[in-house]
Amino acid sequence: MQSSAMSKIIVILLIQAGSAQILGTFHQSFRTDQPGQLTVENRSGDIRIIGTEGPQVEVTGTVVKKKIKNLFGHRQESVQELLDHPPLSWKDGNLTVQKIDRDLAEFVRVNYTIAVPPDMRVHCATGAGDLHIAALNYPIQVSTGAGDVELNDLKGGGEVSTGSGDMSGSRVNGDLTLSTGSGNIVLTGCAGYCKIETGSGDIHLTYDDQGQCRVKTGSGNIDIEKLMGGADVSTGSGDIQATGYPLDVWDFRTGSGDVNVDIHPDAGANLDLHSYSGSIQVEPQVEVVSSGHRHLEGILRGGGPKVTVSTASGDISIQ
Repeated sequence: MQSSAMSKIIVILLIQAGSAQILGTFHQSFRTDQPGQLTVENRSGDIRIIGTEGPQVEVTGTVVKKKIKNLFGHRQESVQELLDHPPLSWKDGNLTVQKIDRDLAEFVRVNYTIAVPPDMRVHCATGAGDLHIAALNYPIQVSTGAGDVELNDLKGGGEVSTGSGDMSGSRVNGDLTLSTGSGNIVLTGCAGYCKIETGSGDIHLTYDDQGQCRVKTGSGNIDIEKLMGGADVSTGSGDIQATGYPLDVWDFRTGSGDVNVDIHPDAGANLDLHSYSGSIQVEPQVEVVSSGHRHLEGILRGGGPKVTVSTASGDISIQ
């Protein structure tokens, strides 16, 4: 990786620190012709991991003082020791970023920017802090106790979680699992199986290719675009909007909210619709199999995969 590119990343990291007091930075580089695994264990701090072409692994750490804490005596010496001897372990193409001392972690956090070859496998965890992961070829495993997550240009998918925070991503291939205890999730340009869950928050998912999804929020709206594969979608309280071409079973459920499903004009489906307190409207011509005050079963354009929609309190619209 060219030094000018790393300089740009360092500038970004320093800007992200904002008005917080930066106590110092450290930088180390390693060379590998056979990328292994990057393991990051951070007590608190933001982490950026970027895939870059070339055999170099570049690590920049920024030590930032926590606003409510003051450093005195031996703790200042501990900070200098951290800057002089970063908690990095390198062996046979594998890099481990270790946790700093628990006592010191009460007073400072460490933000990391790490540039790695795209084929490096990544396992990353921080107790609190934002995560930004981009341009990697293999599945990732990353988590933060509290913080936002951004994913870009991932070819292998992976498992990503945050205890509390928003999640966003673009151009993610492969099987992907996203979960947040509380926060919104926005994912665009995805392909493959997506399992997405938030305890409370909205979810927006856009496909670029055929893929299946399981989407769940305890409370919030769900919007899925360009859906083709199977779908299992539910919200405890919120509206559901979906558009696409059903090639497999679709199942949409909400405890309280409206459901609007826009089916491609060339696609057929077997409809099974239930609204226990609301209206049911199907705009395309449908062959009714059975109907009642609260349900409708019908065949749309000759039939196809089953599309089930149910809401305890809300309207259903099929277009």
